[in-house]
Amino acid sequence: MSETFDEFLASRPQLVRDPDARRVPGWCDCPRWSIGDKPIFHRHAAGCDATGEAAEAFTFVGADRVMKATTLEALAAWIPAPPAPPAQDPAATTIVIKRMLSLGFHLVALPAGTKKPRGRGWNDPEQTPALTFEQAMAHVNAGGGLGVLLGPSDLIVIDAENAAATAALVAAGYTPVLYTAKGMNPVRCDPRANKIGGGHFWFRRPSSIPAEQLSNVPQKVVGDGGLVDVLAAPGSMAVVPPTALVEAAGWRYTAEGRNRLWHGEDELSEAPMWLFDPAAGCPTGLENLHGGLVPKAPVERVAHDEGSQELTDAVDGIEWDAVEALDDRLEDWGDADDDGCPVRHWRGADHRKSVTMHGCGRGRFAHVWSGTMRAALGMGDRESVSPLSLACLLLGKDDRGADVREVAQRFGLRLGGEQELDTITPDSLEEAAAELEAAAEAGGRVESRPTTGTRQPDGSGQGEVIRVEVGADGLLRRAAAFRSAAVVMRARQHVVAPQSGAVLIGAGSVVGLPAGLAQAPTVGGVGSTAPVVPSAPQEPLDVETVEGAKTAETAPAVDDAVEGELVEGTDNAAEARRVFRELRPKIREIERQMRDTTPGLKRAWDYAESEGVFMHGLVGALLPRIMASVPPNVVLPPRNGLRTHKVKGQGLNQYGVVVAPSSAGKGETDNAAEAAVPLQLGVATTTNGTSEHWSKLLRGRKDGVDYIKTTSLLAQVDELDTFNAYLTRPDSKMPGWIASTWMNGYGGQGTSDEKNAAVLPKHGSRIGLLVNGQPGKMDVLAAMSAMGVGPRFYKCLAGLVHKADRGPLYGIPVAPVMADQSGQPWYSLGHVGEPPIPCQQPLAARDAGTGLQAAPLIVNKGDAIKDDDGAERLGVTGFDDAEPIWIDLPQCALDDIEAGLEISAERAADWGEAFDQDQEGLVSGHRVPMQMHIAAALMVLDGEHVMSSAHWEAAGLFLIASDLTAAACAAYMELSGEAEAYRLGQLKGVGYAASKAAEATVTSRGVQSAMKAIVSRLRICGGTAMPGYLRSGSDGTGNLPKFGAMSKLQRAHMAQGFAVLEQAGQARLNADGSWSLAGPLAIVA
Repeated sequence: MSETFDEFLASRPQLVRDPDARRVPGWCDCPRWSIGDKPIFHRHAAGCDATGEAAEAFTFVGADRVMKATTLEALAAWIPAPPAPPAQDPAATTIVIKRMLSLGFHLVALPAGTKKPRGRGWNDPEQTPALTFEQAMAHVNAGGGLGVLLGPSDLIVIDAENAAATAALVAAGYTPVLYTAKGMNPVRCDPRANKIGGGHFWFRRPSSIPAEQLSNVPQKVVGDGGLVDVLAAPGSMAVVPPTALVEAAGWRYTAEGRNRLWHGEDELSEAPMWLFDPAAGCPTGLENLHGGLVPKAPVERVAHDEGSQELTDAVDGIEWDAVEALDDRLEDWGDADDDGCPVRHWRGADHRKSVTMHGCGRGRFAHVWSGTMRAALGMGDRESVSPLSLACLLLGKDDRGADVREVAQRFGLRLGGEQELDTITPDSLEEAAAELEAAAEAGGRVESRPTTGTRQPDGSGQGEVIRVEVGADGLLRRAAAFRSAAVVMRARQHVVAPQSGAVLIGAGSVVGLPAGLAQAPTVGGVGSTAPVVPSAPQEPLDVETVEGAKTAETAPAVDDAVEGELVEGTDNAAEARRVFRELRPKIREIERQMRDTTPGLKRAWDYAESEGVFMHGLVGALLPRIMASVPPNVVLPPRNGLRTHKVKGQGLNQYGVVVAPSSAGKGETDNAAEAAVPLQLGVATTTNGTSEHWSKLLRGRKDGVDYIKTTSLLAQVDELDTFNAYLTRPDSKMPGWIASTWMNGYGGQGTSDEKNAAVLPKHGSRIGLLVNGQPGKMDVLAAMSAMGVGPRFYKCLAGLVHKADRGPLYGIPVAPVMADQSGQPWYSLGHVGEPPIPCQQPLAARDAGTGLQAAPLIVNKGDAIKDDDGAERLGVTGFDDAEPIWIDLPQCALDDIEAGLEISAERAADWGEAFDQDQEGLVSGHRVPMQMHIAAALMVLDGEHVMSSAHWEAAGLFLIASDLTAAACAAYMELSGEAEAYRLGQLKGVGYAASKAAEATVTSRGVQSAMKAIVSRLRICGGTAMPGYLRSGSDGTGNLPKFGAMSKLQRAHMAQGFAVLEQAGQARLNADGSWSLAGPLAIVA
């Protein structure tokens, strides 16, 4: 190489040696160079332990943030030498600064070459007064830069980070006011990020929107891959011209001269209302910004009482070191903020300053600067959290409800009911019951109930006071429950000597305090407080953690008799959110493993990286397209291996659901798949429709003769809602059609009406179904497991890769995903419905075929194709009479098939077990056939016609990710059901709230399973039993029939299941708290 290291550095002024000598975890102490605050390469001394090289060596940090070995030559080719920036124009500088001051901007000074302000209180107008014109000019002439404080300037800035974002905003009718330093530079000074063409758009904050209610909106995708930040928080700052940045090789923020604002002809436009109001019309391409600045309601601050202040002091006393130790993604790079508080880096974040852990005069809290960190922790638009909240988020817990109490105990804090206890006596319960009965006699009453709100993924969700009409039936059920609880309390109280500060649970007692006085924590509900249930003899317990014990059959378990437990704090909600947090990281690891199994999946990985989409979702979207050109006579062998007839083979049709929340990347994934694998001539494409419509695209009948229109169909359904509607409408043939066509293409309909006749014989059609679905709308497919519909669909997770996680191939063309198919025995460039003719195939395809065929008859061009009898032939030839092409399977697949046969045999022998599996969505007998389908598609992706163990392994990995996606969908539906129940009734339990919750969750598999368990157990018991007995399966004495305890899923939905049965007149709640079958079910019992 002709360029020395010194010359290399001299030609790249954006490179700065990092003066921080503190060792970064996983890196050595050799000098490193950065662009901005992002390390990019190390220069290792000879003998460095990190490289093991005897001579000087280099390593670089790519977009994946993994250090890799390189050479100086490679670095020089990778990191560009930018052109010199144009000279600063003094006249333009004067105009720009004067205009900004005339607009009322609060300008502040920035150090030379950087956009990071320095000094304590830099964003406090009280401590940092606005620069005058003379001060601003002097600072710029001395080499410094300028920023504008948004709050005192009433300014909102949309920061378009690249040319695509700028174009999207221009297309929406807005004009950039300036271009950024990196946007002005014609080359990418940092090859890991393309910010060429980025600019700022300025807007005046509407006077009707209080500044203190605004926050910033980080990293949203707009237009065709554009990235924007919206800066609106009053403490934020935006860089302005003529600031020059070292990381941009000296190029400057530059005013857009065509914007009339600089000429003093226009005033600053007010920010459009679609930024603040989700109901306002939003320009096309900017939907991800729609409503992004919805003002936050002000938080009312109230004075602390002595107890709450003590609790606040205890939470503030949690040491930051103890919080940091919970998650090794927090890295100490030795940085401190302007106020001296420690700064930590979040592994994977773009910038080194990710979070400041304050313990100063501002208070004790963590301010999270990094959008990557906030996204990883599920913080939404929150930026500041307490030490305890940060600990919860780092542990994957919710920072409210039961999770907070659990995490607090790690730090020696005890939160919850022991802070404030309410007195409950049998008399108070009976008084409450009498009040409820009186209200019932009056026909019901209206109750006001505060809600905490339903927390949204972005952290928003605000509570309110609602008014609920409670009917007489609900009031009487609640009164009966209260009287039953009073009976239990009186029967189990006994006198103990008063002991100051002690709360003891005695054998058979409620709470061991003086007779007539029992204390228990308040449980959610209007006038509803629950006594503590007995536990182990004479054991001091924390009243917050006492679990219900078994009770005699004549007395109700307290949690069955008394309403309570807010949905917001349920175990189901916490478990669901844990599943959501872990879903993408788990699937990302599976994607990495898939990448290394086959050449085709490595190409799919590269293509997904280039497109910026999830690989799992992309592969799922590709599978039907991959198989669309494979004729239907290509089949998998039957389970017993006997290939005596084509009809015994298993087809290769591909049915899948591409799953993602709304506006999360399903469309981009579909587009990427469509571009990657074009369809062969003759493949029929369609969207949603009936199974009859789909069949008629494949087959028809004319003059009593059936004919083939084509042999391949790809249906792409954009919305799961409409697909569900076709599945569930009365007399729908769709479920049966899906179940039969998936295995062998058999289906369709025969009718005397020729225009509707379309009979699909076995192995005559290749069909692909791809449905775009949202996780909360998967209930219909899940409920159809027993019909064989749900298990026919794999589920793949789609989404857009976060900017911080994009790989180096993003935006770069890569190799085609599909391997060359010319070696396949079915290879043809003609119509997909016409069998290939060997003499027209490549030699490789002929060699792979099963035998030679005669050359076709030569006919005059344009003549109609005729049958042997001379009649004109309709449609295409098809493959109904073609010999099968069998796919050979590896031994590992044969072993798994054998195991799958055992599952099928067990289901055939025990219909009860099959029923339970269907109810729980665990029809595992379909798993092996599904793996065969997917492995065959991956085989074709590689241009092969013999399946390998690698294809089988990769298909298994794909299905593991499919299972995780399905589990997350189930959790989403469960959580959605609980959230809806919460909105409708606030409480979960036997009574009014449960009956309302049942209306929202009746389709839930958990509710259905709980209903089945309740009915079957009540029948065993003769029709009546206590709920606690039904739950546990034993009365503890052996006097009643014993059966297995309910599953966790059934227990979680037991109350809702009973409420559904009660509404249907199939069960009733008795005065003593027991449940009984009613109506026809009672007669059967």
